[in-house]
Amino acid sequence: MINKVIKLLYWIALLIALAIAITIFAPATEHLILWQYVILFSPRYCYVFLCLFLLAMFHKLSRVQRYSLPIFFLVGYFYLDIQINFGEVTLNDESAITLVTANIGEGAKQPKIEALIKFYNPDILLLQEAGHLAALKVFKEYPFRDCKGNLCFISKYKFTNKEYLDSAMFSGYGKWAAFYEIELNKTKVNIANIHFPSVRKVFNNFNEVSNVHENRIIATGIINEWASTKSNVIIAGDFNMSVSDSLYRQKLSSYKNAISSAGHGLNTTVDYKYRSFSVPGIRVDHILLSKELKIVKAVVLETLGGDHYPVLSEVSFNGH
Repeated sequence: MINKVIKLLYWIALLIALAIAITIFAPATEHLILWQYVILFSPRYCYVFLCLFLLAMFHKLSRVQRYSLPIFFLVGYFYLDIQINFGEVTLNDESAITLVTANIGEGAKQPKIEALIKFYNPDILLLQEAGHLAALKVFKEYPFRDCKGNLCFISKYKFTNKEYLDSAMFSGYGKWAAFYEIELNKTKVNIANIHFPSVRKVFNNFNEVSNVHENRIIATGIINEWASTKSNVIIAGDFNMSVSDSLYRQKLSSYKNAISSAGHGLNTTVDYKYRSFSVPGIRVDHILLSKELKIVKAVVLETLGGDHYPVLSEVSFNGH
């Protein structure tokens, strides 16, 4: 009986590995979009636990099955989005600016926001689902604030707001993008605070996949077109997509991703919650930078009480 169970689990792991490989490495097509959403937004640890179980049953596997296990774990490495970096990080740059982006919906707590500001002292905060927070005393050290349509840009430095984009274009409410110019270390920097359309509708109704995907194509294209005409660009916020997403690879992979470039280990930024049950999700919150900017540090911070985790990056503008 145990051998039959192991054989079944092996074939399940093989099919999942093939599905993941197709999703991550093959070009996206219209017929694979729903499949891609299911693979990319499912809890990824389930696959790893399955592989670990097979490893524990190594002595009961056939020779072919044993030889295939390293391939399963290699696929799992890419699927889990693990960061191992020894590269370009610039150390001890006292002129670096600290940015934090956070989706603070779904129950973020004011004391935790206060603790984040006190401990990390960010120069700029880019917040999503946060329209009600601008007047809080916790931001008293930030004289420059702009909050509209659930997007907040809170800064120690004076900035100019250039444009907002309304979520009504995606049948939503509030704003999904806000664009700013700000001078940091004598460098004019262009910053976008974004909250891309959610994919939740897809899992409530699979028939919505075409509309949801089309909205995400439009949003990603707009941001990429805006950034491509400017220098010293920072795009930060809740992208509702992982770095494995075909749209991310097509439109956004040319920018430096702070966590991908300077993070370490597992860096999920959203939890999957159902009532009181919660499991780690995927990395959908990002800080992207144009190539002329330098990443000093990047880390996913402690939860603020909601379902997303803040992302912090220290960025250097020296010599640009």
